[in-house]
This record gives sequence, C-alpha cells and structure tokens, in this order.
Amino acid sequence: YLKWRSQYGEPFVYWFGAKPRICIFNYEWARQILSSKSGHFLKNDTTPTVLALLGKGLVLVEGIDWERHRRVINPAFTMDKIKMMTKTMVACAQNMVKELEDQASSNKNGETQVELDKQFQELTADIISHTAFGSSYKLGIEAFHAQKELQEIAVKSLLNVQIPGFSSATFLQKGIGGN
Repeated sequence: YLKWRSQYGEPFVYWFGAKPRICIFNYEWARQILSSKSGHFLKNDTTPTVLALLGKGLVLVEGIDWERHRRVINPAFTMDKIKMMTKTMVACAQNMVKELEDQASSNKNGETQVELDKQFQELTADIISHTAFGSSYKLGIEAFHAQKELQEIAVKSLLNVQIPGFSSATFLQKGIGGN
C-alpha cells in the first residue's frame, strides 16, 4: 500500500478481485468517515474458507447479530471486572520479565538476544489463559499451537483471490491444505 500511495497519491482506489477498495492514510479522514457514516460501511467480505474456519462470531457478524453478540459478552468487560483481572495480568508480565532476566543472567556478560515477538505472543496467551480459563499458557500450549495453525491457514486462504464462479472448484481448495 505504501508503494501505491507514493505512486498514485492519496486516497487511491485499488481492486481486490472484482471489488473496488479505497485506501486512505489520513487518520482524521478515517475518523470522520467512520464516525459519521458508520452504518454505511460493512466489514470486509469474508472468504468462505475463513468463514468455515472462524464461524460467525463477533468479529465477522454485523447488524442485529453483532448487537446480540455484543450484548452477551459486554458484561464480562465492565471496568470492575477488568480491574479484577489487572493483578493477574501484572503477575503474568512479571513472570515474563523474570524469565528474561534469568536468560540474561545465565550468560557471562549478562546479556542475551531475545525474540520479543514470540515473548509477547506467549504473554498475551498466558494472560488470556489465566483470566478466561484460570490456567496458564503452558498448560494449554497444545490448544494455542492449534489456534496458531488455524490462523496460518486462515491467512493463506485470504491470499487466494476470489474468482466469481470458482468458489466451489476443488482444485483451488487443495492449496489451502485440502487433500
């Protein structure tokens, strides 16, 4: 998008298959458009493969279904409940810091190179595990690995351009992990 931005200016239109998309980079424009015309914008079209993988949850539904989903989960995110979770979140973060300190102190010079992306993914998973399920990430690591694999499959399916009339073609689905 950045290359197209420098080539075509701002805003610009591009095509995603047979559907036009507009790309803007200006925060104020986005805020103004989304706050004044929010009912006019639908979420991105979801490919059938992603829909089959993720289902029709809060992220993918709209309108009345979205309102119903939101009404069901909203009580879990009141300020009081979030405040109760902060001690758990802090404890998880402190555990991560201690692990990083232990790694650094195990080296002669007290330094180590760490892939923080992985560390923060694990921290996020640990916080979700503790706050939602009452157990640590390490106890549910298999479930998180399965979820990560599912995310990778979903991303691969997003890269498949939707060609009208080809959605049921089995040869296209084989590239997504089918047999």
